Amino acid sequence: MSKPLHLKLKKPLGKHLLLLGTTLLALASGASAQVLVLDTFNATGGTGSVQPNTSWVGNVTQNPGSITIGGTAKDENGWGAIGQSINAAGINVLTLTAQRDAGHVAPSVVIQFEDFALVTQVITINATMFAVGALTQVSIALPAWDAGFDPTRITGWSLGGGTTGISAFRMTFENFALAADVPVAITTSSSLPAGTVGQVYSFTVVATGAPTPIFTVTGLPAGLSINGFSGVISGTPTEAGSFAPIITADNVVRPAAVQNAGLTIAKSSQTIAFTAPAEKTYGAAAFAVGATATSGLPVSFSVVSGPATIANLTVTLSGTGTVTLRATQAGDANYLAATDVESSFAVGKAVLTATADAKSRIFGAANPALTISYTGFVNGETATVIDTPPSAATTATMASPAGSYPITLTGGSDNNYTFTLVAGTLTVTQAPIIATQPFSQAAVAG
Repeated sequence: MSKPLHLKLKKPLGKHLLLLGTTLLALASGASAQVLVLDTFNATGGTGSVQPNTSWVGNVTQNPGSITIGGTAKDENGWGAIGQSINAAGINVLTLTAQRDAGHVAPSVVIQFEDFALVTQVITINATMFAVGALTQVSIALPAWDAGFDPTRITGWSLGGGTTGISAFRMTFENFALAADVPVAITTSSSLPAGTVGQVYSFTVVATGAPTPIFTVTGLPAGLSINGFSGVISGTPTEAGSFAPIITADNVVRPAAVQNAGLTIAKSSQTIAFTAPAEKTYGAAAFAVGATATSGLPVSFSVVSGPATIANLTVTLSGTGTVTLRATQAGDANYLAATDVESSFAVGKAVLTATADAKSRIFGAANPALTISYTGFVNGETATVIDTPPSAATTATMASPAGSYPITLTGGSDNNYTFTLVAGTLTVTQAPIIATQPFSQAAVAG
């Protein structure tokens, strides 16, 4: 089998505690260590760093807290520290903090351990588990140690890309450690904070365990979900009610922790926006009204008072005065009822033009009946609907000589109309002259 690419542990390890920065490297000879931080990659030429005169040198950038290995590199032999060893008894979790860098094509990262007897144990990690351009902590369960491999006497380790011969392997490493697993436990209260429909929700579920557990959840209301890595339940709920989500934290190594939680999502309040219609005039055509609720639910209307009816959002006027409309939204399973909103508008009288009809008569005759013509009726109405018609009068009398005399209109009232009064004219003409034969006595005598 071809060898993987390796980053070598070059320094001998003494039988003591070695402090690297703030990271503890626990070494033992026969005792079981719980955490072994093999490298923090923060010391040039130090433990785990790239050494001079190796095939890695031309492809390395040393940073204050990490080391980047890139380009092409070839496996290097001859590493190991004879006579010293790491005791990994009781250790069953391997943690590697790294990121995939630009140009990385190796399909896997390979960790190789070698014991005192030069027996090797190879652990392969899928490279896609590491984010591109962002340090990612990946913890995996160590498989059972191979037969013949002595985990209590590990004399060295190497890190590389899992390909044959020379390969492009560019990743940034920050931390490499072994640890005993820790039971998984969800430490967050099972009673999750309440939320409200339509309002942003966020809550972090906390769990302990090593390796770091991943979260899943079922039974959340619509609009909410959990981030498997951070444990943040977030989103905007779209349904109200009482829910019983089941939260699971699992690291594969130890039994998963399951929590039966409770979550209440309250109905959201809502408001209505309703603008009053413009003033109308009696006889105006039926018109539509509209209003909106912040919930997006449909709004219904009713007539509180005034001369109008409403059906299918259409208002029909039946008289004059003040009309008050009420907008209502009763709510539903996710929204509370909105406070009713009332809006009023005025309906003014229509204008009716009353005109005195022109009349005529001869001198000495009685005045004719005076009549009035109307224009401006609406809704197919006629003069029969007028509450109090105007009155017509003229100054002409039977003795008035021939000429023109005004016919004036006065008064008139109606609930739905105002009057514009237009005068008319009475024309008096001269009486006709009748010719008569002179009286003759001869005719009488004859």
